[in-house]
Amino acid sequence: MKRVLFSRAYAAGPVSALLETVTQVGPVAIFGGLLRDLCFFPPSPTPSDIDIVVATDSSTHLVNSLSRLTPNLNLNRYGGHRIALQGWTFDVWALDQTWAFKNSLLAGRTFGDLVKTTFFNWDGIVFEVAAETFHYLPNYFQCLNERILEINLEPNANPPGNAARALRLLKSRQARWGPKLTSYMHKFLSNVLEEESPSIPSKYEAYLTGSEARSVFHALERHFSTRARGIFAYSSTETAP
Repeated sequence: MKRVLFSRAYAAGPVSALLETVTQVGPVAIFGGLLRDLCFFPPSPTPSDIDIVVATDSSTHLVNSLSRLTPNLNLNRYGGHRIALQGWTFDVWALDQTWAFKNSLLAGRTFGDLVKTTFFNWDGIVFEVAAETFHYLPNYFQCLNERILEINLEPNANPPGNAARALRLLKSRQARWGPKLTSYMHKFLSNVLEEESPSIPSKYEAYLTGSEARSVFHALERHFSTRARGIFAYSSTETAP
């Protein structure tokens, strides 16, 4: 995983440039979706973003360091500093300012504690750069191998976005939803498809079209009509009644 991440064919340039800057502020870790995608190998050639966390007592010092790379720093909806380098997008936080810690949803202030803060279990993996150490949830690789996607920590700043990601992973990674995510998505799709618009909102159509979303919803309806619990597996060959 580390070898791919820092390879010339992947993200060596922008990752190295950013790490060279932020390691002057404090110890650094990479976590979340990028590491998940690397586990699936071959990874996506253009991941949506790379999440970086810095252990520092000074958020101001971190912002000043990032400002040397770009004059335009923006905040994402989780409070991270968003920065673009060489076609790649990074979200950078001070460790104690990551969303779940900042909002007192979980106790913990170490890189290892970050694995408990992600919405999806598949994102519950962290790589400490200097120590070359990985932290991940129990049964992490078993869930990846079996394609079981489940909610890790439900409170989040972007419920529609996480629902859209669940749809994307259902389609692109053949994810099988665990019981908590199955219920979450059933409720989400119920609300979306009951809206006046006959199709799923355009921001979700990159993941599933309106007809595909309805097909998933009806598959969920059948799932709940036969059993209250269990893994939800969806086949794109299923059609809505």
